[in-house]
Amino acid sequence: GWLPYLPSAELYAEGWARVQASAAEAGRPAPLPGLYATVALDDSEDVAHERLRSYVERYYGVPVAAIQALQATYAGSADGVRQWLEGYVQAGARHIVLRAANEDFQRGLHEAARARDLLEGSLPPARASTGRAAPAPTTSHERRPMSNDATTLTQIRDTMPFAALIGIELLQAEPALVRARLAWTPEHCTAAGVMHGGALMALADTCGGVCAFLNLPDGASATATVESKTNFLRAVRDGTITASTRPLHRAKTLIVLETEIAREDGALVAKVTQTQIFK
Repeated sequence: GWLPYLPSAELYAEGWARVQASAAEAGRPAPLPGLYATVALDDSEDVAHERLRSYVERYYGVPVAAIQALQATYAGSADGVRQWLEGYVQAGARHIVLRAANEDFQRGLHEAARARDLLEGSLPPARASTGRAAPAPTTSHERRPMSNDATTLTQIRDTMPFAALIGIELLQAEPALVRARLAWTPEHCTAAGVMHGGALMALADTCGGVCAFLNLPDGASATATVESKTNFLRAVRDGTITASTRPLHRAKTLIVLETEIAREDGALVAKVTQTQIFK
């Protein structure tokens, strides 16, 4: 069946509605709505959050905030997870797979089983099971949604320390479009007060990396830039520049992206074509 792992019950409800609409349009029955969630359970919330952070960052190699913006995760007590999962059940989930964020395999299974028992006892419409398998990534037809609130965008930006260092501001992060802004400063310039081409390329590469990550195929967990071509069209001497990145082509092993960088007056400053591989 359908096995998404959206980071909130609200996004889950929106995605499930789209799946049902697509199935109806195709004249097919809707699939069984499932949920894959990673949970860390402990009576101490601090211990649970640290366990989730440690497990996720070791598994994916990126800060936990980046994964939490994409996937359903919970850290807290077993009693609390029942209420959290209830939101997904109300949004439509009928089969729930729980991955225990615990390096101790047996203890992890015990925690997931405890959550399962609470769920089955309180929420009869749902079916719960435990699991340790890797999360099912989205396919080319099920793109990752991304919250565009300022906090989440900042967390995503901060997974790239260099982007944070030079002051890049992430404005939008969706599989079909990523936008970010960078202000002119003397430190970003080459001679004569003109913004350095490297600053423009860093802005484009930041957007490209986020866009590629949001389009990861099955089995991949990271991306890397292998080729980038930039056409510089105009100088930037003040204000801000905004980059807009869109996928041009997506295959099993790579993605080709196009980024347009514009000044505040709308004039096109540069166009960047980039290839990133999936790893």
